[in-house]
Amino acid sequence: MVVRLRLSRFGCKNKPFYRVMAADSRSPRDGKHLEVLGYYNPLPGQDGGKRMGLNFDRIKYWLSVGAQPSEPMQRILFRAGLLPPPPMLAMERKGGPRDTRPIDPLSGKFVSPKKAADAAQSESTEGTPQLSTTGFRLNSGQSVRIASVPGWSGLIWARTGCTFDESGTGTCQTGDCGGKLECNGNGAKPPASLFEITLGKGNDKDYYDVSIVDGYNLPLLATPLAVGGGCNTTGCVYDLNLGCPKELQIINDVDASGTIACKSACEAFGLDQFCCRGEYANPTSCRPSFYSTIFKRACPRAYS
Repeated sequence: MVVRLRLSRFGCKNKPFYRVMAADSRSPRDGKHLEVLGYYNPLPGQDGGKRMGLNFDRIKYWLSVGAQPSEPMQRILFRAGLLPPPPMLAMERKGGPRDTRPIDPLSGKFVSPKKAADAAQSESTEGTPQLSTTGFRLNSGQSVRIASVPGWSGLIWARTGCTFDESGTGTCQTGDCGGKLECNGNGAKPPASLFEITLGKGNDKDYYDVSIVDGYNLPLLATPLAVGGGCNTTGCVYDLNLGCPKELQIINDVDASGTIACKSACEAFGLDQFCCRGEYANPTSCRPSFYSTIFKRACPRAYS
């Protein structure tokens, strides 16, 4: 069963009034519902705003178990401060996300945007050759070029909020890999935006993608340069931290300055239906959730 959060009209024609319902998506539009969550009046109140009476705790519950709001409900819940703005709305706001993080998978060039990444790093897949470094500082606007290794397969990501001593021991607020500057095979602690790549040998093809399956911490863009074969740019340039649902947010624990990363629903709730495991471990039963839809709409070219 897929639960939808939707509106059911019950007012007269000239004065519409709506119930907010959680309902089985297979039921008729105004048919049997699972729970009434409140009401919504689209006519302006005395203060000029929309009037609503919503049970926010119950709405949060239904969202946490994968209920999918209809488009009108998404707009209402955004106005109520319960959902992030639609991606296009957030992109158009003054001062919105314009930063990108290009990575050339052939030459290994890393470029930091204006919003600095404290450190970048790589993790090799077991049995493949290692790059010359597995972690380094990357200042705002700085670029670093690392020679590629034929046959290399692994992950590349950025860490933020890092502090290391002279021995390379420390910690990062996001993307930490065991408290070391050089990751040396340790993976990123979720949530982190990941660049996944396998470089071919000789005439073999290269394979690459950007994944936010394990959550998101920074915009990440992979741009092949001076290559043939139709290799396309991929990644996620939308700042998901601006529109991350409250229950998925990682807040800066140093100065509480805002959201610094956005968890996946699997990481946040640990439920099989969000993690595609147990009885949901197949494409038929593991369906897109409300949360994965937010990620996919914001970053359609990235795995989510």
